[in-house]
Amino acid sequence: MSSGTLLAVIGAGAERALPGALFYLIASTLAASAFFLLIELINRARGTTAPAETGAVFDDEYRDPYEDDAQEVRFLIPATIGLLSGAFLLSTLLLASMPPLPTFIGKFAIMAGLMPETGNAPFSTWVLIGALTFSSLATLLALTRIGIEVFWASTLSPPQMRAPEGAAIGALLAGCLLLTVFGGPATRYLAATAAWLHSPGDYIHAVLTPPPAPAPAPLAEQAP
Repeated sequence: MSSGTLLAVIGAGAERALPGALFYLIASTLAASAFFLLIELINRARGTTAPAETGAVFDDEYRDPYEDDAQEVRFLIPATIGLLSGAFLLSTLLLASMPPLPTFIGKFAIMAGLMPETGNAPFSTWVLIGALTFSSLATLLALTRIGIEVFWASTLSPPQMRAPEGAAIGALLAGCLLLTVFGGPATRYLAATAAWLHSPGDYIHAVLTPPPAPAPAPLAEQAP
């Protein structure tokens, strides 16, 4: 989804949408990296590397709870599972571009940049904006269902999470949060980068233009 978003913006050729695409590129890369590291820990807790089992999320969906004589058993959530579920929730919100996270800022900047400054937007622009919106909704629904199946409908044993693993995930997610806090300076920097990318003349001139010939060395003074 992230790669398709970037390719669609580049294909649209909208210069005003490129800063938002670059902002989205950084945020989505950090979020996807944290998500892949997180999935490895979740599979370790499940004791398998296979995908999550499909099936009913709630076994008592068609059963009257008042007819059940068994007492409800309470259990404590281990700290590691709590950290994993919290990181999974934050990664889900990031990948789904939910506000006010940086992926939402980047995608909103893309949509604003796709709209023309004057006149009506073409039909292709509305199709692209609709696809960007639908991709966020589809990601949110899919990852929410996976989170319910993994953390609620199954029993996870606390995995042995080493400190570097947790620090790596935390650093990637913290980078996303820092992008939210310092979104203004980052956006201005990426706007300058986008303007530079759309003005390749200076770079081409600097590469292809031969350097000036060195000045001749002054003649040494002759002795009398």
